[in-house]
Amino acid sequence: MAIKRTTADDAFSLCVRERANWTCERCGKHYPDAAAVGRSRSLDCSHMVGRGNWSVRLDPWNAFCHCYGCHSVFGADGAYQKEHYIEIHGSGAYELLMERKESTALGREARKSVKEIAKHYRGEFARMRELRMEGEMGRIEFKGYY
Repeated sequence: MAIKRTTADDAFSLCVRERANWTCERCGKHYPDAAAVGRSRSLDCSHMVGRGNWSVRLDPWNAFCHCYGCHSVFGADGAYQKEHYIEIHGSGAYELLMERKESTALGREARKSVKEIAKHYRGEFARMRELRMEGEMGRIEFKGYY
């Protein structure tokens, strides 16, 4: 059963892709056409903990920008995905993410706040795009809703 995408998912996904400058965080392939327009069908917002877990579904620490091929590799190999996560963020961040995913209260709150979360991430995306237009290169972090 497919998980329904929300407006918050869409806005969050754009932030994840912009943060990585429209470049796959595994293979390093850059998508300049996508970067120019701020949209891409070639790059995915890839989650460490699946989108079914609302506690971390829209958490910047839970997402990567991956091309379709790399996203498929991680979907098929959870141990490799964990290794990739720890390589990029460290084991402490991984442990914190695993703790946070258990927060049912946070998950309930996130489900109720989809419109506000979407608005927050649309604002973050606009801020990040403005930084790009001013010449900012590389990774641009964005603030999570929680």
